[in-house]
Amino acid sequence: HLVWSAAVVGVLVLPLISLFSPAVEIPIAAGAVRRMQLTVYATEPAAAARNAAPGVPLLMIWAGVAGALIARLACGLARVAAVTWTGAAADELAADVARGMGLRRQVRVRLSERVSMPTTWGLLRPAILLPATAREWTCDRLRIVVRHELGHVRRADWFTQLLAHIACAVYWFNPLVWFAARQIRKERELACDDGVLAGGIQGSEYAQHLVEIARGAAVLNEQFTMGVAMAQRSSLETRVLAMLDAGARREGVTRKLFAGAAMLTAAVVMPLASMKAPAQGSNGKVSGIVTDPSGGLIAGARVVLVNTEGRNKELTTTNGTGEYQFASVPPGRYTIEVRRAGFQLYTQSGIQVTGGSAVVQNAVLQVGKITETINIVGEGKAVRPAAMQNGRMRVGGALQASRMIHMERPVYPASAKARGVEGTVLMRAVIGRDGNILNLEVLNTDIDADLVTAAKDAVSKWRYEPTLLNGEPVEVVTEIEVNFTLAK
Repeated sequence: HLVWSAAVVGVLVLPLISLFSPAVEIPIAAGAVRRMQLTVYATEPAAAARNAAPGVPLLMIWAGVAGALIARLACGLARVAAVTWTGAAADELAADVARGMGLRRQVRVRLSERVSMPTTWGLLRPAILLPATAREWTCDRLRIVVRHELGHVRRADWFTQLLAHIACAVYWFNPLVWFAARQIRKERELACDDGVLAGGIQGSEYAQHLVEIARGAAVLNEQFTMGVAMAQRSSLETRVLAMLDAGARREGVTRKLFAGAAMLTAAVVMPLASMKAPAQGSNGKVSGIVTDPSGGLIAGARVVLVNTEGRNKELTTTNGTGEYQFASVPPGRYTIEVRRAGFQLYTQSGIQVTGGSAVVQNAVLQVGKITETINIVGEGKAVRPAAMQNGRMRVGGALQASRMIHMERPVYPASAKARGVEGTVLMRAVIGRDGNILNLEVLNTDIDADLVTAAKDAVSKWRYEPTLLNGEPVEVVTEIEVNFTLAK
């Protein structure tokens, strides 16, 4: 009983402790990730169908079932409390036995026609409910029954059962929790039986009384889910066999053993509460392969993913086998653009990304006009700032574009270099009327935080000659890319 109770307490406190314990991220091996990706690709049509069909969120299903089970517990508690309040008081039936057991707590005893078998409930003010026919029992039976029920009171079995019910409500989807609750019910009765037998009662006599009580309770007028019933017929055979086992050990749990179990439970729960898988969040993934009309793989193609419903804008480049991937994309509707010198611009809109989804979008680039890109390359091995293109304004009249007069070059973060991290930081800003950078924001989300900080620190210090429209300075929007590339 102690072992199963410790398990139930552990699963209940585990999510609470995890809120305050330091997180220890558990890395996933590259091979495991690769296998996961293959599985996603294989089930992509089915996954897309599931994502497209609206459904009830899993959280609502969990809350509905858990709420129903908690409501059932509340109703059971109300029923057993009503019987206690309306039952006839018979506290004297337990007074002598309680003194003989050394139990100092005051225990209420109530007789009721609504009770068909002895039941115990309550923690601060425990109560024993007996059938109305208990006054007709022999002294020996009454002494055995009361001693058994007082054993539940001394062991606080009702509270343990309450925790088991709560665990079943919270983890209703886990059959192991239900199995643990069943084992707790079984072991608590065996433990109280051992307490009765340790008091000098013969096993055969005890078994006879138990069987007769269970026979009299064959038809239950009302079932108390919140009470600890004495003679449940489902475990009767096991208990009778245990009573007749003359060689069984019937010692109770010592304080040292209880403290050891508590320390062992804490030693298991605390590390588990700190273990967290790498954050997956509610983002999705977009990936694909870029080819030419002949099926050849195109490396170095620039892929841009623009959220048409939000503000984020992701950017990457195809690798040597023409593959690209956005591993963490916030949910939304996207447009994808693929550019490569010598090919026409590829555009695909209406790409829906949902939490946990894996969207595959392949692109075939058609031969087009050759374009040129001007890059501003910084000195040094670590930093290679990319080209900067100012946003355009569709205006009439005389327009004089802004011109940069001071550029602070980003410094490659040492921590990123040590980790071998590369990437492109895509930012949007406003060039103010005084030429200063305003409202600087990062558009792409799947980028290392150290690279973002380095890029923003440098760009925020840039200065321009303001854009003039008909001789007057105006604000214009600009997009800036900073490429961090390690020297090969």
